[in-house]
Amino acid sequence: MGTTTGKMKFFQQQYNTARSMRIFAKMEPGSVDYQWGLYDDIWTAPGIDLTVVGNCFGTGSGCSATQPPITLTWENWDSIDTWYYWNINSDATQGYGRDKQAAHQSHVQIYTDTGEYQTINKASAAKRIIRCDSAYYIYPDWPEGCVFLETIPRMMYSTAPDSPHKEVADHIYITQNNPDSTYPTSTTAKKFPGEYLMDYMAPGLHRIHKDFHLDELNANTSHKDAACTSTGDYSSTGLPLSLRPDTANGEECDEYPFRTTLEGAANPDWDFSVRAVNGSQNGSAGQTLMVYMRNHRILAWDDTLPADYNDRFYVQIVNF
Repeated sequence: MGTTTGKMKFFQQQYNTARSMRIFAKMEPGSVDYQWGLYDDIWTAPGIDLTVVGNCFGTGSGCSATQPPITLTWENWDSIDTWYYWNINSDATQGYGRDKQAAHQSHVQIYTDTGEYQTINKASAAKRIIRCDSAYYIYPDWPEGCVFLETIPRMMYSTAPDSPHKEVADHIYITQNNPDSTYPTSTTAKKFPGEYLMDYMAPGLHRIHKDFHLDELNANTSHKDAACTSTGDYSSTGLPLSLRPDTANGEECDEYPFRTTLEGAANPDWDFSVRAVNGSQNGSAGQTLMVYMRNHRILAWDDTLPADYNDRFYVQIVNF
């Protein structure tokens, strides 16, 4: 009969207070073009209905969509500059592990189903993968929420001169680029996880939390303190006296990987590094890390789940 084209826009937003996402869709006003022939371009094609609906992909996935489909004529879609939306909800009873996490695919379907015009195969915008959880410890006011799983989770520290955590960023940069220059020293080549390489399968960092991993947190602290003072197992490989923190001048002993990660100083599978840094900058870096894990809903390690089901994140060092 003819061809009608138009440009549709979509976006999604997450919620930090509910296991829900919201999908928005609209036609870009003035983008519709009809190629049906002179008469039908004016009298037929603009009046044909187009239906748009947000939905979950697949059945039995524990997700559901609210709000009914939106049906307008092509002419109306082309002239109304309005965002229509649908909520995608996740059922906690269908989730896995301690935090009831569940992954879903959300998308927007587009079709015609009116009168003599029927869509044989519904069109679908790209499916987006979301993860919802019920992790109460993320933040008191955010006991549930969702995130996008297709992004590689990374936090950034800056080495710029005016950076509030420059010395910590410098420390991590050294671990990523000159690992064998770090302390404590090792007889084998040192390796550190967590560098952002634009690769989701690269070795990452896994969060641990005091409510579930107090022993691991304390062990990380003990190893860090021993390395900083060259005592215990680190009496011959720890931090040289000239590089130890000058506490009288506000320095502290910084460690990487972070104390709040499974890969911290006590982990036998990874190396760690300690270094004296400005105490205020160390505090700023720690606060930045906590805010990052909160805002991006980085879940704490759950050993009842397969390793690949656990969140991991990365650190990118920038100079701006």
